[in-house]
Amino acid sequence: MLFKGFKIHATPFIEDAYCKCGEELKMVSNGLLSSALYCPKCEKIYELKLIKVPGDKISKEYLEQCRKESQKA
Repeated sequence: MLFKGFKIHATPFIEDAYCKCGEELKMVSNGLLSSALYCPKCEKIYELKLIKVPGDKISKEYLEQCRKESQKA
């Protein structure tokens, strides 16, 4: 986000996430600039995945919002 005289950059942070076994997931490093969620009880690892959304799944309103926001940047 741009503000007068400074810029803010935020990254998503997931907290209060739980494994199917009921244990709270812990944020762990997953390489240079990435992270994953780890279950210390059953030792499962959860990674975030970036996917391309099919065009027929996007509303016209949301697409227009994306166009407007990208023009500002």
